[in-house]
Amino acid sequence: MTNLIAAASVLLELSTFGGFSGRGNGQMVITAAGRGTFTLPDGRRCLLDRSNTDAVRLRQTLSSSPAAVWRDYTKPGGADLITTVLVYRGRGKPRSARFTDTSLVYLPAPLRAVLDAVERIRAAAVHRCDETRDPNPRE
Repeated sequence: MTNLIAAASVLLELSTFGGFSGRGNGQMVITAAGRGTFTLPDGRRCLLDRSNTDAVRLRQTLSSSPAAVWRDYTKPGGADLITTVLVYRGRGKPRSARFTDTSLVYLPAPLRAVLDAVERIRAAAVHRCDETRDPNPRE
């Protein structure tokens, strides 16, 4: 996915897999400027172009998250679990965190704040994608 955006500008990558379909909930790449793409499980690509406020909020939560919170939080669970992997490419070497939908309760507050900021950006991209979707697609 990073081939869509210059790798040097990538701030955060989110990928998901698993669930009933095995495809997760989508993939996302966000640049430091708050731009990027969110690819839905059905293959649609939604462009991210967030306000300066959202981009600043994301950068702040990322930069204030201690390196120690970026780790694996997955716990054993059912076959339909969705696994999320976040990769932060800020200053220094990349950091990654991995968790499932049942291990969200174990995420420390700084990482939860990052996830909440990412979710705001993702939700806006999906909403915009749905607004621009052709209601009468040709087959």
